[in-house]
Amino acid sequence: GRERCRMTLGGRLVAHCKLSTADASEVRAAKEKLYAAIVGTQRGVKQTNREEILELTQQFVQFGAGQTTTGPELTSAWKLLWTTEKETCFLLEKGIWKVGPAGESYQVIDT
Repeated sequence: GRERCRMTLGGRLVAHCKLSTADASEVRAAKEKLYAAIVGTQRGVKQTNREEILELTQQFVQFGAGQTTTGPELTSAWKLLWTTEKETCFLLEKGIWKVGPAGESYQVIDT
């Protein structure tokens, strides 16, 4: 069988790849490390371990190397887990118009 891998960084797709089952455990381990690194960062508002997170995301670029990383299988509403985008971090932390910080954030990709 084949497993799919989709990863975004800063609201942008970093990698989308189809992996053999032999690679699936490596991808799962990489995802777990990345998720563990972003816990407590308030979706990027706190950039305390930014370099570690950026290094971890590069693994997904390598997983998708040489493959088409765009296509209809990417059409979805992607939940924001972490970003480096300053304006988005501002909205997540401060909000606008006295409403307060932003809640769950999604990006719709329609290929």
